[in-house]
Amino acid sequence: MHFDKKYFILIISLLLVYTLLVVGTFAWLSAKTDPVTNSFAKGSVPIIPEEQLEGQVKKSVTIQNTGNSPALIRVSVTVNHVDGDGNIIDGAPVSLPINSADWDIINGIYYYKGIVQPGGKTSNLFTQDVDYTGLEINIMAQSVQVSGNFGTAANPVSPSQFAWNMIYNADTRVWSEA
Repeated sequence: MHFDKKYFILIISLLLVYTLLVVGTFAWLSAKTDPVTNSFAKGSVPIIPEEQLEGQVKKSVTIQNTGNSPALIRVSVTVNHVDGDGNIIDGAPVSLPINSADWDIINGIYYYKGIVQPGGKTSNLFTQDVDYTGLEINIMAQSVQVSGNFGTAANPVSPSQFAWNMIYNADTRVWSEA
């Protein structure tokens, strides 16, 4: 068998190209980069209900965001009639002067309509002083961390819909959980 010099050079060239491709691919695949460290700061939205009292009168009820992130806030208000010793007599309904301009009521829960920034607080839950003589008024508040803008043309979703998963049915005019 006779090999021509041209074929010999061609075969050597192809082997060289193949070797360079294999070595180059291996080098590319085994190249190391510096590790990427993702650091996350945990959001915190602890809240504190603040009541201003004068004797048996609640002057105001607000909820302060003492955390490091913006928050949405909702409160539950329970009212019981009590005797002179503080014993519960009954839980008959009591009409409270709720600030409906800033608070929505959905299924007995009051949802603050705005976003409360860190260090900020809600507006007063009530529109006027509440005399609670013979009553026990309990306010329980919850918060959830929030981001985004609400009530804009770009995002017409209300805080109640976003954070608390509530849906309004315009036909029945009833709020419900999704």
